[in-house]
Amino acid sequence: TWATAMAWVCPAHMLVAEIAKRNLPEKDRRELDRVMGLVNAISGTIDNTFTASACWPDDLKRNNLHAMEDWHVIDLAYNPESIPLNVTNEQVMASRNNVVNVLNELHGTLRQCDGMPDGCSANKTFELSFSLHWVVHLVAEIHSPLHCVTRYTKEYPKGDSHGKVEIVDVDGMYLDLHRYWDGAAGQLDPVPRPLDVQGVAYLQGWVDRLMEEFPPSHVSDVGLHSFQEWAMEGYRLAVDAVYAYGNTTLDKDYQAQAHKLTRQQLALAGYRLSALLLDFSGIPKHCRALCCLCGGLCVGVHFLITLVVVMIVLTLTAVVYVYSVVKSDPAVHRPPTGPVESSSGPPRSMYEDAQETLEYPLLPGE
Repeated sequence: TWATAMAWVCPAHMLVAEIAKRNLPEKDRRELDRVMGLVNAISGTIDNTFTASACWPDDLKRNNLHAMEDWHVIDLAYNPESIPLNVTNEQVMASRNNVVNVLNELHGTLRQCDGMPDGCSANKTFELSFSLHWVVHLVAEIHSPLHCVTRYTKEYPKGDSHGKVEIVDVDGMYLDLHRYWDGAAGQLDPVPRPLDVQGVAYLQGWVDRLMEEFPPSHVSDVGLHSFQEWAMEGYRLAVDAVYAYGNTTLDKDYQAQAHKLTRQQLALAGYRLSALLLDFSGIPKHCRALCCLCGGLCVGVHFLITLVVVMIVLTLTAVVYVYSVVKSDPAVHRPPTGPVESSSGPPRSMYEDAQETLEYPLLPGE
């Protein structure tokens, strides 16, 4: 597992994509498979589905295409020893070539289409497929804490390169800190691509586990939709948890925390990716959060919400109408009292009127 760890290991990227896909309507799931297949067909990759395509940007690096390598990270500085630096975190955030601003630009490209991909002209179909590949991949990357930070110390005055130069001992195995965390702390097995039946079953089992352990309702800040906020969230996790080891040996408590935190981040990334994909597909905004909570039944939820609103409006209208009638003429709801006048003759009592309606006359006192 450690030997294959490169960014999030490929199974981790596929888990994020599969969680997002599970929380989408069926129509959008089929569209995603089709659209992602456009780049797959051109590049001749081993990706055969939307889920497997989540690893494609890392395939480019393995094929020695490193021009977009900076897209995967942002170099926010964690500087606990106050090492003199030439750049501030504000300047880093403003630079164009980092995961935050690349996501912003890719998001802008996708938002030019009203849907996926019905709102795009034919000559933009490749751009749509290319951008979707990168968005799916980078949403996962930005939720891996060490992709959002570089630590500066006297030992590493030029930075630790997102933990890649810090070697740690994990149960007698030595590897860099970045590889440990991007390998989901050693929890995932390799999954061959193209995905076969066994690979799909393995991923589905993990998705079931992650969504049960971290359902959307129990994951904080699922609704954050600013890529800058996501990066700052990862930065804080790195400072508070990733760099919290006392020495280079990662003890059992640290490993247990790493296991839980990486599972949480995988689930959170999947839910947020789902929200982004719903944004591109034109599903109403007020429905997107419910879509994750209801397992993709967003259209049904939207209909139910509309029906409930209509029923409430009709009920309130009827109540207001009845109240206005009653208020304008109190006699409408007042029961008759005293003698009841007949159409002719002297006034008759209610007792006399009742006698005429019975087969046998009432006796006084009955």
